[in-house]
Amino acid sequence: MVFIRCRTFLGCLPLASGVWLLSLVGAMMGISAAVGSWMEVNFLETHPNPLLDTIALFVQAIVFSLLGFFSVIGFVMGVLKNRHIAFIYPKILAVHYVAMLGALAYTLFYTFRPVSALTVASCAAGSLDDVIDQFCTKGLSLIKLLPLIWYIVVLTLIQPYAFVLADNLAEKLEIDDIARVPKDFILNSDAASFYSKDALSFGSKDLERGRSAKWYPGGRRAP
Repeated sequence: MVFIRCRTFLGCLPLASGVWLLSLVGAMMGISAAVGSWMEVNFLETHPNPLLDTIALFVQAIVFSLLGFFSVIGFVMGVLKNRHIAFIYPKILAVHYVAMLGALAYTLFYTFRPVSALTVASCAAGSLDDVIDQFCTKGLSLIKLLPLIWYIVVLTLIQPYAFVLADNLAEKLEIDDIARVPKDFILNSDAASFYSKDALSFGSKDLERGRSAKWYPGGRRAP
């Protein structure tokens, strides 16, 4: 069931074009953010963080990696117009959207959670590198601001619009498939979509024959 109707992308492009374009943007954002996040995870080998911060970094890296992976699936679906992928893709987006919201909340907690000066010094391990200083220090910095910007753009622009387009595209592909069914292939009812007209006709005649028959006590039917 489509909740928001949409027939074009930006008012002029087909739905399929909108899906693969947004998926391409999502893939680029997801892959770039995933690379940066896994680099931060790699810093943990020499610049250890508290357990909660370590979990936040892994969650962020995994969520952005999934964003890149799912966006590639959306790109393939938009290019090939595959109805089977189109059926599951909006559901994947919805589940991942919820995961992104949870990851954003955890990232905000990780970014602004107060820690002691001793914890920061232990993380820095005497390094004078500005990137390591930003990595170990709480609060807004370039290395912590970029993921937040990515989260906001994806959650407010990319994924909601991609979900609407993908949902409408799935319905359109299903309608197109139905339209290609030969006109002489007509069923008596929607509920009996797996039965032919002959089978339905045979069943109805048999039912009428049973209703018109005379029955004797004991369940025997008259010849």
